[in-house]
Amino acid sequence: MQIPLARIGPIQKVDIERSSGVVLFDDFARICTVVKKRRSYDFRGDFAPYRMAVMFGGSWKSYNHHFIVQVAGCRLRCPYCYVDNLKTDCNFNADDLVEKFISFKAMARQKLRVDVNVFHFMGGMPGKYPEFWLELRESLDKHGLKKVILFSDVVLLEDHFFKNSPWNYLYNLQLHHFVLTGCLKGTNPKNFKENTGFDLFEESLVELDHYSRRHQFYLTLIGFEQKDLSFLWKIIPEPMVDFLTIVNYEVTRSRKNLSAKNPAC
Repeated sequence: MQIPLARIGPIQKVDIERSSGVVLFDDFARICTVVKKRRSYDFRGDFAPYRMAVMFGGSWKSYNHHFIVQVAGCRLRCPYCYVDNLKTDCNFNADDLVEKFISFKAMARQKLRVDVNVFHFMGGMPGKYPEFWLELRESLDKHGLKKVILFSDVVLLEDHFFKNSPWNYLYNLQLHHFVLTGCLKGTNPKNFKENTGFDLFEESLVELDHYSRRHQFYLTLIGFEQKDLSFLWKIIPEPMVDFLTIVNYEVTRSRKNLSAKNPAC
């Protein structure tokens, strides 16, 4: 099958050069450094490399550089979204993307002296295409990349929008070297709607419950309120949650400025 990817726009490329840690990108893929400085684990941020080290062994540094492609066509309207262009730009199959990964991995080793061991197939809404997880895993294995981590995410509304229940693919496929994170975009109906444009907080909690005890799954929480957290721990254990901070990228600033000048946009 083929998947529509979001094109990396010119302003987004400015953000990549400023904040990605390493600079390597084309119009559809990029390499980023997840943890720029060593932090204590009580810091609020993205700790995917540390989690992968616990899951698969070795140093967190082995999982700190990610090859990233972003699926186009997300249904949500998150004002902080980093994806510059959510409409369909170009379709790729699994072999196309793995060949691109191999090329980027080689360039990163040669030009940047870093190892890239994580293939991050991220949002948009990659959970719209859960069958593609298997195709990517099979293509990586076919190319001798069995130890490369396939990393993806769900926004916990895939079943609501598409009726495809991504968790069933996880139970049935038993993918190896695969990590899935769910993104809960708020901890109450009010801030969830502010962060997504949809009043679907309860629906997202229903879907979260399908993942909450699964091995190699953890939750990223954005736009949370401290008073709501004790309720959340009843659904998913606290150690399975990372707290993300909304970053005001040039992409989002530009979008806000454009909306201010052209209210109809």
